[in-house]
Amino acid sequence: LRDAANEVARQLAQRDIDQRELLAAKEREAQKKAEEMTAGQAVETQERNVAQLEQETVDFTARRRSVDDEERPLLEQEIKLREQRDGLEAKESKLRNDFQNFTGRAAARTGSPARVAQTASHSPLPASSIASTHTQLITNSATHTPAPTYHPAVSHFDRM
Repeated sequence: LRDAANEVARQLAQRDIDQRELLAAKEREAQKKAEEMTAGQAVETQERNVAQLEQETVDFTARRRSVDDEERPLLEQEIKLREQRDGLEAKESKLRNDFQNFTGRAAARTGSPARVAQTASHSPLPASSIASTHTQLITNSATHTPAPTYHPAVSHFDRM
């Protein structure tokens, strides 16, 4: 009988050990499922973030293309305007040089009154107009004001 009582006590102890191991295994299993759920939610959150970033990239690319399409004609127009301005500046420079050569301004800068007088004798304008223009040119070059220009409809020089 003692052996039977020892056997029952041993089996009860073994059953208690098995019960504790089973509870520990169930707890580990529940913890593992909770961790898997948390990890799954984290993966889903990151996938949503990646999808959102991809959509933002697509939207940004579309907006950038739209802006580029709007800016391209403006840039081309700006290039044309700059080329046109450069051409006009070259023409203006040539006309200014021609005007200076015609009025004797280059000679006036060197201080040659004979050249101014010679220009006056060959000019269709009255000598007083040329002398006054000569004085204006010298004054303008000293004060850095724009040079007077000849207006074809008027027989004298006017300031712009």
